Order: sequence, then C-alpha cells, then structure tokens
Amino acid sequence: MTTFNAGKACATCPPEEYKEVMKQGIYSQQIKLYNNNEVSIPLENIPYYIRIEKNKHIISGKTDDKFLTERIYTKEAENIRIVVGRDAGKLQRRKSEYITNAKSSSTKTALNKPTYEVEYSICGYDYISVVAARTEGPDYSLSGVTRGFSAPIGNQYMFINQGIRQLGEYPATTPDYKIQRILVVFTLGYTNHDIKVINQYTQDKGGRIVYVRNSDELVQFLSERKSKKRLIKQLDIFSHGIILNIPFHFYAENIFSGYNDPAGDFTLEKIMQIDEKIFDYDAVVTSYACRTGIAVDEDDFTNTDPGYEHSLAQLMADTWEVEVRAFAMRSHYGKTYGTKTEINEAEKHREEIMKYDKDYRYYTNNKHLNPKLKEPTRPKNYEKYKKQIESIKVRDDNIDQGGPIDPHGAWHKPGTAESPKGLPKGLRTYLPRRWE
Repeated sequence: MTTFNAGKACATCPPEEYKEVMKQGIYSQQIKLYNNNEVSIPLENIPYYIRIEKNKHIISGKTDDKFLTERIYTKEAENIRIVVGRDAGKLQRRKSEYITNAKSSSTKTALNKPTYEVEYSICGYDYISVVAARTEGPDYSLSGVTRGFSAPIGNQYMFINQGIRQLGEYPATTPDYKIQRILVVFTLGYTNHDIKVINQYTQDKGGRIVYVRNSDELVQFLSERKSKKRLIKQLDIFSHGIILNIPFHFYAENIFSGYNDPAGDFTLEKIMQIDEKIFDYDAVVTSYACRTGIAVDEDDFTNTDPGYEHSLAQLMADTWEVEVRAFAMRSHYGKTYGTKTEINEAEKHREEIMKYDKDYRYYTNNKHLNPKLKEPTRPKNYEKYKKQIESIKVRDDNIDQGGPIDPHGAWHKPGTAESPKGLPKGLRTYLPRRWE
C-alpha cells in the first residue's frame, strides 16, 4: 500500500508525477527491517513512513513478508527520512502532521537499487487486564439474577472475575513471549486463598500475574514496557468509576455514592506520567468503569453537554494517542455470575452431565476388554453446561476462604445501567483529536 501525502509543507510531487519518476528514475532506495534481540516480533506488516526531504513527498505502508518496504524512486540522489513501527503508524493516521520527536533514520537514494537496513528492536506485545481492589460495592442485582451467595460478597469480586474472563479472550501467550497475556490486580482486600486461586487461574490461561498496591505501582509497571522493548496492544480496565477518576480503591456505599482511598486513584495526573510510546499504533484501551466517557456529574443529560471532549477517556486518547472505548453511563456488572435462567438451566443438566462423564470414563477404561461396548452419546451443549456447572461449584467452594472467584471468569461482560439519562448505552469510542 502506498499513501501519498504532501503534508503541511507543499504538494510538489503528486501521485501522477511520482508514477513517471518510477518509470524513469534510476536512483532508488528500499528499506529492510532487522532485529538483533534474542527474541523479536515478526517484522512483516510493520508500518513505515518515508519522507523525501527535498519536496516533502511521503510514501507509507507496511512491510512485506521479507521485511521490506516498497522501493522508492527519485530522478536524482535525494535525502530520505525513515520512520518505522509505532511512530510510523501514528504518522499515517495523523496524515498532515509530522512528529518532530519520532525516532527516525536517514539515508539517500542511489544507483543500482540499494537496500538500507533499519533496526526495529521491539521484543513483544502485551495484552493487559487491570483489576480493581476487593472493596465493598453496591448491589447490582437485577430481577432474574441469582448467585447462590450474598450480593455484597459477589459485588466485591466482580472485577477479578471480569479480569480473568478478559485474560482468556486475548491472543494466547507464545512460548517465547512475543505475545503475552498479563493480569494486573490491586491487592487490597483479597485473602491469601484468593491470591492462591487467582495465581492458578491466571496460569491456567497462560497468563502472567502482577500485583500492585496503588496506582503509582500500576504506572511504574506499565512504564516498564519501554525499557523491556515491549508494546501494549490492548489494555482493559475493570473498576469502579467516578467523574475524571478511575478509583481502584473505591468503597461504594450504593450505586450513587461512596468513599475513596486516594492511593488507588487513576486520574489525569497518572495518565500523563505514562509514556505514549508504550502503546502500539493500533492499541485499544477499554475502560469498563462508570462514566469514564463524560466529565460532568449530573443525573440527566437530555439537554446538557456531558463533556465528552473533557472526559478521562478523551484525555487518555489524546495523551497516549490511542483509541479508547469507555462507558458514558454507569456500568453494570449484574450478569458477571450468570442470570437466574442460565444458572437454573445449568443445574437442570447437572445430573445428565455427571452421568455422561461417569459412563464415558467406564467406556474408555473398558472398551479394550469389550469391543462391543458402545460409546455413550454426548449430551447436547455438553461443553457449555460442563463449564457452567464447574464454575458454580468452584466459586461456591472458594467462598469458604475468600470470594466467588470463577476459574473461567465472568459469564458476561459488563454493560450499562440506566443512569445518567440522555446518554448512549454501551461503549463509546474516543479517538485522539490529532487524528483526521
């Protein structure tokens, strides 16, 4: 793919002219990426952005399966500047604004079709789920929702269950950690047994577990991506939310109010402490916290501006130059543990599933002794009900020494509640304002 862009400077080399240069030009250059790290990400499909300095003509695209850009032609020897990777991806989306502090390389077009090598030193990609502390929360119960345990204890563990679910939805961790699943948990309130099972369930999903005590430690951990030469591809946040703050240590008295330990606050101050360069050009940040997407504390926005452009979501998008998705309304975690209908349906099939498991074990253990033994018929939706029955049992067992942590995580993702009025339901997208 070639993108022609004259930038703000001029338009002295439009596509038609460049096509003629390609036909006639004997001066050229082609860029090839390399990586000297012991572990390296694949070098194909990496964005590049090349500027011919004399006329400010731009050629951009992504590397091919041989780690090469397209070949650039000029009528005479020309200086060119090359940007690859995250900054190149940003430049492609900005369209008309050059990044003065972008890491770049310089060379010239020359005779005999040369190739110029540029290092791209990224070691891997991270997919990170951040989970708030275990604190008291409001009762998110809806008619038709049952948990088999008290509402308060379930609400205290809704974030960790969502984080475990999200971890399993990321691309799988590779043996060489080119791709890595990470679960970051604020430790406040979790019991020793909770920690033990969180560790186990994270390991079962091929993830890495990281515990932090406050938002400063979260900022520190995320910032370490830069020195480790890793890029964040996806960041998902599960927490309470108040206007212009994701308070990871928030104690909710009810759905409308509560009190807060500021050690867990994630505000604009913390956002600005995180280097934008830890996020890849196509990274997506999603906050499932209440009202991350607005900046005004009101109950009805029917005729009122909610302040989307001043929200924490927009501030993250602008500061980190990433796509952000967030709720404008209050979030709702009421289906974390399944609906009443789902739980009853699973329980209805418990005996059938257990009988099949018993019969199948007998079959596998004895079929070599009796060739006429018939394999039992697997029940319809066996995997679904088997998983749900296991979830119900294990999380109920976990309550004895902590909370209802599900080995598979939440049954459903968070949705939106009914307030504030006059706002869109579901996740809303916030893009950096410098993108066109």
